[in-house]
Amino acid sequence: MLVPEINLTPQLEQVFRQRLQGVPITSLHSALNDRERTEGWQRAQSGSARVVLGTRLAVFAPLPALALIVVDEEHDASFKQEDGLRYHARDVAVVRGQMENAVVVLGSADPFGEARSLLYQGWGAYDQWLAAGRPVTDKRQMLNDFTGR
Repeated sequence: MLVPEINLTPQLEQVFRQRLQGVPITSLHSALNDRERTEGWQRAQSGSARVVLGTRLAVFAPLPALALIVVDEEHDASFKQEDGLRYHARDVAVVRGQMENAVVVLGSADPFGEARSLLYQGWGAYDQWLAAGRPVTDKRQMLNDFTGR
C-alpha cells in the first residue's frame, strides 16, 4: 500500500497490525536507516512480508506473489519523483499491476483525470466492486476481501 507522506506510514502500520493480526507487515520509506530499509526489502523479496506499506519507494518492492496494489490518495503530488530518475508512483503501480496481473486500487476523494479514465475503462477493483453493488468508499471491506479476512 502506497501512502503519500512518510509521517502517515507509522500510523497506518499500527492500524494494519491491529486489523491484520498475524499477517507479516513491513514498511519502506526514505526515513528508514540503511539497515532497516535493507531488512524491509529482504522481507518483501522473500515473501515473509505479506503487506508492504510505504511511500513512492515501496512501489518497487520485490514481492514474489503480488496480488493487490493500493495507492491511497493517488491525487497527491508527492507520488511524483522529481529528482534523479523521474517517475510517478501511481503510474508505476498501474503498469506493475498489468505486468504482474495484480489488482490496482487507486484511492482518492478527488481523483485525477487520468485515474478516472482508467477506472471508467474497467480497471482493477473499482469495476468489480461496482458490479457487486458495493460502495468503493468501503476500503476496509475491500482490503478484507483481498486478504481473505
